[in-house]
Amino acid sequence: MCFRCDDPIPDEIPGNPETVSSFAKAFSTTAEALREAAAELANLANDDITISEAVDEVRSKAGDASGDTERVAVRYQGAAETFSAYAGSLSDAHTNGNGARTQIISNNDNGRYWRHRQNQLRDQAMWGNTDPELLADLEEANRQANHYDSQYTTYLAQYNAAVSSWEAAVNDAVNGLRDAESDSNLNDGFWDGVLGDLQLLWELASKYLGPVLEILRDVLEILKKIVDVLALIVTVLALFIPVLAPLAAALSALAVILSVAIFACSALLFLMGRESLGRVLADGISALTSVITSKLGGGSGLFDDVAGAFSGVTQRGAAVAAGSTVPLVVRPTSNQVADLLQSQTIGGLVSAYGTPVNYFVSEGLDFELSHLGQRPWGSPPKPVWDLSDATPTDMLPGFADIATFGTASPLAGMFDWDYDTGASWNEMTDVWGSVNAVPAS
Repeated sequence: MCFRCDDPIPDEIPGNPETVSSFAKAFSTTAEALREAAAELANLANDDITISEAVDEVRSKAGDASGDTERVAVRYQGAAETFSAYAGSLSDAHTNGNGARTQIISNNDNGRYWRHRQNQLRDQAMWGNTDPELLADLEEANRQANHYDSQYTTYLAQYNAAVSSWEAAVNDAVNGLRDAESDSNLNDGFWDGVLGDLQLLWELASKYLGPVLEILRDVLEILKKIVDVLALIVTVLALFIPVLAPLAAALSALAVILSVAIFACSALLFLMGRESLGRVLADGISALTSVITSKLGGGSGLFDDVAGAFSGVTQRGAAVAAGSTVPLVVRPTSNQVADLLQSQTIGGLVSAYGTPVNYFVSEGLDFELSHLGQRPWGSPPKPVWDLSDATPTDMLPGFADIATFGTASPLAGMFDWDYDTGASWNEMTDVWGSVNAVPAS
């Protein structure tokens, strides 16, 4: 075989026009089905017959879905037209390009003899053989070889033109798919992407940090109830033991801090979609009540008055206590008891007036961010205001704060602890993994 006698054979143009055509047909069929679905959804959205709130909600969603479905149909139809055009171009490239490649192979087969004959005769002539018959055969071999060389040039040009057309068709297909994608208006813009990232971050925080905040809030509520009762007890004892007045003031300040922390936890849980707005406002009212009570009721102002009223007695009692092991007990005067009762009454008034507001807001306002446009089709919307499960008797301790000088609510809270922290803990262990106790070694 004469390897020097064959022209290079180009690669076969890849691709299967039948497969591309099947894709085009599938996209076209899908686009038609989507347009029909969009038309049905539009008809449902335009129906004015009201059957129930659930059906109205479905109808509202159908209007939005109709537009989205139509846009998807636009994308699929654009893809179908693009694939159909590319299938035709690919078929032409196969016909012309691969056909030219086949002609090149046949040209090599046909011209191989003459090219080999040309090489042999040329070698003989170069070594000095001037036989006229040899020279005539060389001339015929040159003519035949040149013919096949010319044929190869023609076929190769035809192949290269087919490849160029095929590459242009590929670029047109890519641009067509991009145009179909752009015309559908389904892709998110820059700010849509930013909002999507923020939503993902919000969902992750709600999933992993939410249970921790719920447990923390439950623990803070229990601590606040304990601190409220301790502050009440120490406030009364401060009348008899003046040195306890700073401790009572500290406990009151700690109760305020705990109230603000509980409010902060509820606000964060609301932003995560795990708490109602009513609970947030109720905790805010409770925190504000604690601050007002601390300033006007049994708070720092009261303890400053108690400390000042007993400053002289404290100094004298300290001198006596220095030389005695008997605890110092000072009998309060009627003015000091009146000041305490007046301050506690102010706190009781604040608590009593805030009780109904706190109650109706916490029990009635059920609005949650997690239910804002995220409920399934056909499901009834969650009411923004609902008092069906409210228990009015829960307001009695707050109303009784006036008659009991602000002591009813703290004492009632001690016997009404919320042990639902178990549910929050179980939810958190579902997210973070179970926590197992192991015996100490």
